[in-house]
Amino acid sequence: MQHETETRNLPTATTIRSDILKHLDDIPEGGDNLLDYGLNSITFMTLITRWEALGLKANFNTLARNPTLNAILAALADQLEPGEVLQNG
Repeated sequence: MQHETETRNLPTATTIRSDILKHLDDIPEGGDNLLDYGLNSITFMTLITRWEALGLKANFNTLARNPTLNAILAALADQLEPGEVLQNG
């Protein structure tokens, strides 16, 4: 019997950014507060739950302290698929 090595596909910065942008009214710059663009706490918790299901350790309190694309990507950077750097603004 052959054993398959389980490979886990980590999300990329593009995946995280895309997940967030789907829920916003407009496209923010990287340092803009996402709450000003329509992100609310319920949606943010839903996104975090999705990211956790993908294998990330994402803490709502940590990410909510500075709800910007740049800060969220920086907080998750060491858990994302390596080799991709994505910052906006």
